[in-house]
Amino acid sequence: MIQLEFNNIEDLKNTHFNAVLDYVEHRSTQEQDELFNDVTRITGYHMQSRPHLAYSWLRDFILADVTTLEDWVRNHTENLKFQFFKRLYLNRFANKDAYVDSNGRYNAYTLLEMMDIKVCPYCDDEQMDILHPAQGDRRTCDFDHFYPKSDSLYPALAMCFYNLIPSGKGCNSIMLTSPVAANPYHTDIENWSHFECDIPLGANLEALPIEDFSVRLKTTGRMGVNNATLDIEGRYNRRKETVRKFLRAARDFEDEKIEEMLRLGIPREYILRMKEHSLGNPYPADKGRIPHQKLRHDLTGY
Repeated sequence: MIQLEFNNIEDLKNTHFNAVLDYVEHRSTQEQDELFNDVTRITGYHMQSRPHLAYSWLRDFILADVTTLEDWVRNHTENLKFQFFKRLYLNRFANKDAYVDSNGRYNAYTLLEMMDIKVCPYCDDEQMDILHPAQGDRRTCDFDHFYPKSDSLYPALAMCFYNLIPSGKGCNSIMLTSPVAANPYHTDIENWSHFECDIPLGANLEALPIEDFSVRLKTTGRMGVNNATLDIEGRYNRRKETVRKFLRAARDFEDEKIEEMLRLGIPREYILRMKEHSLGNPYPADKGRIPHQKLRHDLTGY
């Protein structure tokens, strides 16, 4: 639905890799050799034995981009069934009382805090947060494995950075048993769907019944699978008041309306503040932080 973009992406990737590296470095020589063989069967790293004190083979695997992951899933299915990274995910990364690195600093909570994302990228509807109640940290979000980590599928990809998608618990629970096809890290994902509403231009929005504010989600390519699995269009048709709010605000601040307010002597700065209060910041300033930003942008162009 929305593309995952982070200003601190290099810091996120380096922190993630360095924690995994720290964990691997503390494994036995035999374990590291076995891991090297498992990984290089997939990556095609051109060395017959593991280079000591050099881990570019590990970095290339953990930080493989979306296109590379697609290629591995397509061409190396059987080689992606080794368990090393699935065990690391379950025993250290996903466990709030355990850590990947020997310094005891890095796990799923750390990465989510660093990402500072507040809305599920799969639906742009479900809000996410990390809470700090008296009984200990809790989160209203999970990391979805875009390529599932189950033993029969791709357990080897369980710690690959671009296979870990921050997601709302609702979406994540649905995807445990049903597939999606569009990865939020894919640069084209926002072009694969578009919200539309059939309210005629110039309609009296206040007089229309709320049922008229239904939306359609037009999808292309892989987003059709995501929409079918997560019922994204259905969710947004339970957000009709939000649709009306966006259309009303866009109407109130059309270019002609702004020019009319300027002719009446209303200062431009005041008009822009009113517009920001009604519509928020222009897209994509609040993407991933406030729900329904793509809906607003698709319907209003703002």
